[in-house]
Amino acid sequence: TFVLEPYVVEGGGTVIFAPPGAGKSYLCMAMAASIAAGVSEPWAVSQRPCLYINIERSRQSLGVREQAIRRALGITGPTNVSYLHGRGASLRTLAGRIREHTREHKNSIIFLDSISRSGLGDLNSNETANALVDLMNTLSTTWVGIAHTPRITADHAYGSVHLDAGQDIGVKLLS
Repeated sequence: TFVLEPYVVEGGGTVIFAPPGAGKSYLCMAMAASIAAGVSEPWAVSQRPCLYINIERSRQSLGVREQAIRRALGITGPTNVSYLHGRGASLRTLAGRIREHTREHKNSIIFLDSISRSGLGDLNSNETANALVDLMNTLSTTWVGIAHTPRITADHAYGSVHLDAGQDIGVKLLS
């Protein structure tokens, strides 16, 4: 069963990867807005609460982006996406607040922007990749993480192969 077809599967983790500047954050914010607002264009969605975890950008930057996304999707009111801003904070530091949100908003989908800023350690380490996937799975049964690609190739997310193994769906974004 898809929450956003065919990219976000119920009870699974999706990793969207591309080089910097390819539009990963815009895409994920649009996905979250579509799901939270129940907008089924351009994707078929199942309306659900969404939490967008922003540990990469300023709050103001995401506000400007959300306005553009609302216009593009034809959303005249709020998107109903909840935002957790923690630029520079580690995912573990924010885990308590994320769990509080998912307890209060059942069936929430979390979006992590971004995996490379999670602060869990060297992404090339198998232990770090496993810890990231395990933590995401404990925070929400359905999640989306943004990953960067290595400089040498854009064919996979940067880091350990265990990130690939831990995702249910991998999306290579081309722009």
